[in-house]
Amino acid sequence: MSRASTIATPLPPIGIGYPAYSAIDEGYASYVVVDASGAFSQTQREAGIARMTQKGVILTDYLSIMVEIMRTNADPKALDVYKALDVDFSVLIEQISAADAEKAKKS
Repeated sequence: MSRASTIATPLPPIGIGYPAYSAIDEGYASYVVVDASGAFSQTQREAGIARMTQKGVILTDYLSIMVEIMRTNADPKALDVYKALDVDFSVLIEQISAADAEKAKKS
């Protein structure tokens, strides 16, 4: 089993970078949820992202990490998670799930 560390914080890239680097040094795959993290300027954000990428941090966004945590859209809680995250395609997923369930009943 691989070890992973996921970090999301409103701190600027310096504040989020150090815990991410420490996780890498300890042998973890280190993920930073970029859209859950702040910066004082666009330049600081871009420089922080570049630094983290150079150090081997895996950059992700909040939706992608939630989908990865669930592992599958077949999870019974998937639709609830998408709705809670206010994902645009949650209505489409609900319609597809309902159609699949109806098809399964007929089989």
